[in-house]
Amino acid sequence: MNNLRDTATTFNNVTITPTSTNLLSGLSGNAYEIDAEFLIPTSGAASEFGLSLRELGSQKIAVGYQPPSSKMFVDRVNAGRTDFTANFASRNLVRHSSCTLLYCRVPRRTRI
Repeated sequence: MNNLRDTATTFNNVTITPTSTNLLSGLSGNAYEIDAEFLIPTSGAASEFGLSLRELGSQKIAVGYQPPSSKMFVDRVNAGRTDFTANFASRNLVRHSSCTLLYCRVPRRTRI
């Protein structure tokens, strides 16, 4: 696995708002290895938040978290060409054991 890794990009203590620029917009590659921790405020938290991956124009794959339901999601609805299978263009939700209403840690081995 280490042989597949390129130079790491690190962001620390970043506050993300609805108007924030995409932190990952300058990155490229065929796969991402994300190790992220999100602290969720006790009040005023967004109903969901996430990262846009492989973004090009209106095409993107979004990975995120919904604090009210403690669920992570992968959204491929706008991923570009989706006609090769009926289930690709979808939004998939999963309850993640390392996510709570106040904290979410995306495990290092989450492959997008």
